[in-house]
Amino acid sequence: MKKIYVLDTNILMDTAGTAINGFDDNDVVITGTTIMELEKHKNDEGETGFNVREASRIIKSLRERGNLYEGVDLDFGGTFRIEENGVEHELPEWMLISSKTENDNRILASTLTLIEKNPDMRVVLVTNDGLMQIRADALGIETQEYKNDSITTDDLYTGRRLLSLSVEHMNRLYKNGSLPISELNEYELEGQERSEFLENEFLQIMALENNQSALAWIKGDEIVLLDGDVINDEYMGLTARNAGQRFMMAALNAPAEEIPLVIVYGPAGTGKTLVSEAVGLSKTYGSEFGGSGTEYKSVYITRSNTLPENENLGFLPGDLEEKMGPLLAPFIDNLEALLKMNGEESADQVEMMMEDLTREGGPVKIVSLAYIRGRSIPDSFIILDEAQNTTAKQIKTIITRAGMNTKIVLLGDPEQIDAPRLSKKMNGLVYAAEKLKGQKLTAVITMTEEECMRSELAKVAERLL
Repeated sequence: MKKIYVLDTNILMDTAGTAINGFDDNDVVITGTTIMELEKHKNDEGETGFNVREASRIIKSLRERGNLYEGVDLDFGGTFRIEENGVEHELPEWMLISSKTENDNRILASTLTLIEKNPDMRVVLVTNDGLMQIRADALGIETQEYKNDSITTDDLYTGRRLLSLSVEHMNRLYKNGSLPISELNEYELEGQERSEFLENEFLQIMALENNQSALAWIKGDEIVLLDGDVINDEYMGLTARNAGQRFMMAALNAPAEEIPLVIVYGPAGTGKTLVSEAVGLSKTYGSEFGGSGTEYKSVYITRSNTLPENENLGFLPGDLEEKMGPLLAPFIDNLEALLKMNGEESADQVEMMMEDLTREGGPVKIVSLAYIRGRSIPDSFIILDEAQNTTAKQIKTIITRAGMNTKIVLLGDPEQIDAPRLSKKMNGLVYAAEKLKGQKLTAVITMTEEECMRSELAKVAERLL
């Protein structure tokens, strides 16, 4: 049965209006209140203003198809229209107490009017606002979250698995550096399908009959040993401590034309940011950091900003670097730690090197998320931390900013969502990992709790508090 989907304003703002075309052959409605809310935010800085302007362009393009208040056809067989009436519908007195919810109440009232006018159709309010959903429940309004930007599985793709090989196959793997997946027997597969192995998936391999072990990844139809010189090398004095960090080093060292996107998620303390900075700098700054220093011209450092102002940092004093400082303090701490690992022992040496790295025109550029989104950046190593607090739309716009010879590294922990209206299954980090898994140009790595390098107290607190 055809349905009427009423889109809350936050759906248009979160998706930059693309949600209008996300309901197949059903009818899509926004209220006049939403138009006024978009008008209010169209000049906002950062992601909010950008998304509102993009949504406005989509609505404007639909206007060319006819009268938006009477309804126009969408590409997939449904219709789109603006509902200008219904705000006078009576609501419970307790909903009218606060003026802060006035626009929400007007959308709820319009939805109730639509339900009464269309008794033979199912009317659904689409909103990612939890409190809006609760108020709708009180009015008997059916609600749904917008799930097109969320993943449907409860099991996130880890990008790694355990594999047991016979001694014969293990010896062949070591001798040849690779082993065809087709040669694995049923005992080695242990119920896994050969087709389940995905491109760039990492493997921790153990021999069935002895203590031999190996680290490898899937390349085409083969299991290929990781390059020992790469995963055991030293980067700015840092060496890998576990399998997860070695997997990271393999992916981060791969040329940008082979693997331009690396996605790493897992609990805090597993070295995601530290390893990324170490490898990025070693390939940017010079041989004194354990690398060639010729692959990339710059390391861009940014993180998802969960302040109410989003990317708009204008209220903070100072230049851009000073504005971003409080948000990027963990990166600075890591840089100082890496410099000390690299042999810079005195405080004066560390300070001098930090100034050299972060000076204007230097190799390390501390930028806002909006800066990355707004440019095409070539020859660079881009690190985006706290990516679990981005939307799918944000991640798409960032990934599509990659210029020639640029590697993008997305880091985060899906269990630590700070942004409103996002969840473990609906955020840019896991959305990108799920949609791009198995692609030759993408490597996904999940760090495990066992690979956490923080104190036992920190591990217990992470798990129990």
